[in-house]
Amino acid sequence: MNSSEYGSAGRIEQFLAKYPDGRLTVAVGYASVKGLAWLARHTANRPVTLLIGNCRKSHFTKWSRDDRAGAVAFINRPDVDVKNWYKKRPTPSEAHLKVWVAHTTTAPRVLLGSANLTGAGLFRNREAVAEAADADRPGIAQDVNNLIGDAWDAKERLLGYLSEQPEQEAVTRQPTPTVRRRGCLAAVISAATVVAVIVAALNVW
Repeated sequence: MNSSEYGSAGRIEQFLAKYPDGRLTVAVGYASVKGLAWLARHTANRPVTLLIGNCRKSHFTKWSRDDRAGAVAFINRPDVDVKNWYKKRPTPSEAHLKVWVAHTTTAPRVLLGSANLTGAGLFRNREAVAEAADADRPGIAQDVNNLIGDAWDAKERLLGYLSEQPEQEAVTRQPTPTVRRRGCLAAVISAATVVAVIVAALNVW
């Protein structure tokens, strides 16, 4: 098993380089704009099916301008399918697996792990990923295909999330200093106090 203390991006890149051809299926519980942009850069020359289990708007509210552009271009590609799978009945259930399937000409190749398609999962969290054993690959690939067949399209929803969000600023604005303004009554009282002190001093002399 291969693991990384700083996310799983490196190990996934090795898997993609090892099996560069054929459709790639990615099934994750969570995704983010940064994760979508990363996937776009590493799958420019192959069709992709992305299955997201928990596809909520709150997961797509933070992004840089470049990541947003990359994610939108990725979602709009005609060779990219984006699916969502969850059930409310009879009990709540969502696709929470983290599986990468490379559909080669001979047999599906499968990478299993703990990382979601997010900035934290790819680069910051301590994750573990490993290529599945030969005997397990067909069954895992079939399970993923079954989920995709029972899922629904999420392209328009994701594009809607991105279009609704304001652009994130690269530089944090410094807070404007608060200037306390003294009221008119306070100014009058202060002036009266000064006059009284002066008069008292003159009387002493």
